[in-house]
Amino acid sequence: MLDCRWWLVVGMVLLMGCGGSGSSDPTSAPNATDNNEQILLKYQQSELTSHLALIYSQQENYQGGQYSSALNIEAERGRDTLNLTLDLYLPPNSEPRPLIIFIHGGNFYSGSKETLQATAQQYAQLGFATATINYRLTSQALQDLAFEYQRLAIDHATEDLINAIRFLKYHSGKYAIDTNRVMLMGKSAGGVMALIAALEADTWPENPEFFGVSASVAAVISTGAALEEWQRQNLTSDSADAPVLMFFNKLQDPLTGLSWQQHALPTQRFILSSGNICELIGNDETVHTIDFTYGSNYFIDIYQFLLRD
Repeated sequence: MLDCRWWLVVGMVLLMGCGGSGSSDPTSAPNATDNNEQILLKYQQSELTSHLALIYSQQENYQGGQYSSALNIEAERGRDTLNLTLDLYLPPNSEPRPLIIFIHGGNFYSGSKETLQATAQQYAQLGFATATINYRLTSQALQDLAFEYQRLAIDHATEDLINAIRFLKYHSGKYAIDTNRVMLMGKSAGGVMALIAALEADTWPENPEFFGVSASVAAVISTGAALEEWQRQNLTSDSADAPVLMFFNKLQDPLTGLSWQQHALPTQRFILSSGNICELIGNDETVHTIDFTYGSNYFIDIYQFLLRD
């Protein structure tokens, strides 16, 4: 038997593609709020401090078939241990600031933290501390051997997200992070990880490096992800969980085949039934995930959700 937490599985059909909408990152595109006030970038990119390739965890490479990024496949496949890294972007203000962790998609065998680099930098220019993370990816060939390996891939990736949260909270003093305002934004596979973390952040085993550090977060935003019925039956939702904002195809996801009626709405009802918050916004039926970038079509919805009490 593989050592995996079977309830973490979201049918792998959810996770096809890298999680992007295909849109490029704009360098500046102020949107207007309902009262016509513009949300402007507070800082220039040159004012940001970047901490790149910070090692937040070291993990066993299961059967040598894993790697930390699609950019490192050849270098890391077959190694005994993987160094998992994140990139951190900090605005110049010195007071503790809210943190957003961006989580890429890619079906748990593709993608890298670099795909969300420009987006993370934009949100840092707005005044957030931001991070993009690599996590254990499991080769498609290994996942195709058995469904248990697909479950293991999700389990390992989500465990890595939990450890990234703990790492950044543990070092909050060094990086001026408000530990009460840590938020997640995930696309596709990253969206699945974010939803799981919203519901089950502190059910994971303690990491001796960050003993006593909670992995709970203040808010979660996902796109291209939902929970299926069997998973909802095996996850626990309660009022202490993180509020969730979900973006999902308003008819049927063109990549996963999951639908608004059978998957997105039941996920929302599941979270709401515990007394928690779950806002659900239907996006264009032609896309799998929305664009998170500054000035994009849904930026105002995202920004207002991040700032809510």
